[in-house]
Amino acid sequence: MKVILVDDEPQALVTLCNYILHYAEEFEIIGTARDLNSAVHLIDDNKFDVLFLDINLGSQTGFDVLNKVKNGAFKTVFVTAYDEYALKAFKYAAIDYLLKPLHPDEFMETVKRLRNNVIISSDEQLDLVQESISSKVVNRLVVTSLNEISSIEFQDIVRMESYKNYTDIYTKNGKKITASKTIKHFEELLPPNQFFRIHQRYIVNLSLIKKYLSKEGSFVELVNGEIIEVSRRRKGELLKKMGFKD
Repeated sequence: MKVILVDDEPQALVTLCNYILHYAEEFEIIGTARDLNSAVHLIDDNKFDVLFLDINLGSQTGFDVLNKVKNGAFKTVFVTAYDEYALKAFKYAAIDYLLKPLHPDEFMETVKRLRNNVIISSDEQLDLVQESISSKVVNRLVVTSLNEISSIEFQDIVRMESYKNYTDIYTKNGKKITASKTIKHFEELLPPNQFFRIHQRYIVNLSLIKKYLSKEGSFVELVNGEIIEVSRRRKGELLKKMGFKD
């Protein structure tokens, strides 16, 4: 697997090179770059598999590099120093990144994903990351399913339903998207002020609850007319979020 490394910090390049030599022997480093122009030429002049790309390149960014290159036949793993909005954007975009200072366990997990061919970096994902970092606001997520990659705004998600190790996402326009992630993944990812797991099987958009029903059990009616069961142990917290007392 041929790789290119782009980072404006010499020590960061040295560390990444050492990690590859120690933990990814099948990787071949075919070049490194420390600035935008060098990176663009290196990427466009070579056939390779993976780009490790620093977000900050002095006065320019890794996105500037991606916007200028003509070659797009590679996978991208971003490398970034801690930034609240950057990390949030990567998580919501379902895109792979390494956090500086690099840690062996996290690097090896990324290598494992590369080996198993589960790392993707679609236009939808890159757009969401770039947009979110620029605006410092994240209001949508990218969902990978078996057949497609979908970008969904939070306000359009009505509910989610657990299905084995997958999650069905239902949107305002009646579409169902089956994501290759568990419902626990989305429970931990989605903003708790907007979404709540009302049952082991269901997450709902709090703003799209029409009313709470307590006849013969606990249920919520959503704006699309669906009636969803609320588990007994989650009833009290749900009512608090809706502004009622249990």
